[in-house]
Amino acid sequence: MTDITQHRTREGWVSRAAVLDAYSRRIIGWSIDSKQDTTLVINALDMAIRNRRPAPGGIVHADHGTQFTSWLFGEKIRSAGLLPSFGSVGDGLDNAMMEMLLSVSSGHWRGFEESEEVACVVALEATHGLSLRFALGHSSS
Repeated sequence: MTDITQHRTREGWVSRAAVLDAYSRRIIGWSIDSKQDTTLVINALDMAIRNRRPAPGGIVHADHGTQFTSWLFGEKIRSAGLLPSFGSVGDGLDNAMMEMLLSVSSGHWRGFEESEEVACVVALEATHGLSLRFALGHSSS
């Protein structure tokens, strides 16, 4: 699953794309940039593919945002032997696990001043899975 969220810093808005492995409930790829474009989501997907090395036929689920429905993102998925998946327009339930992660983690993103601070927190969340385990009521991995 993948999605994008934005965070305000003293420097301005920062966008974060994340790829969640639904089986392990861990962030396996992420990217941060000042622009919310296709490159942001492709960089997150690249990291996820490098980290997980998925078998052919794995599913990458996203919403209908223009970054995810772009030809480049679809081609990246297909070239890795994966299958793209999109829910129905306007339905957040199919991506609820990702939406919950982003909403919970956004709560402790307040007060960051620089994008480097945001990057550090994202790296810690991805490494330790803190936000999602907290949101799902799990105390350990």
